[in-house]
Amino acid sequence: MEEIRAAIALEKQSLEDLYSLSANTDSLAAMLLAQRENKETFEKEMKEKEESFAKEITSKKAEWEIEKAKQKAEEKEYTDELTKRRKREEEEYAYNLKIRRQKEQDEYDSKKQYRISRQIGKIFERQRDGSIQATPNEI
Repeated sequence: MEEIRAAIALEKQSLEDLYSLSANTDSLAAMLLAQRENKETFEKEMKEKEESFAKEITSKKAEWEIEKAKQKAEEKEYTDELTKRRKREEEEYAYNLKIRRQKEQDEYDSKKQYRISRQIGKIFERQRDGSIQATPNEI
């Protein structure tokens, strides 16, 4: 009978070990299942975040390109306006210089003509008075 009790105890111990192993296996399976679900959830969230980030980057890049084109257009407009203004100022300066020089030339010619006519008038006056004969150097 001792042998039977020992065999029963051995079988009982074997069943307890087996049950413990089975419970641990179930626990491990539940942990693996939870880890797999967490992994899938994490991967799904990461994919959504990557897609959202990619859309945001694309949107920002498009906005940047629009802003860049706008800035380039404004810069070209400013450069064109500046070029036109400088050309206008150069033309205005050249015109004013031409007018001023023409006035100076006219004034010089007028004074020269006045001096010549005064000299001729003096010569005629002298000739009329008969005092001096005109010499070619006086004219």
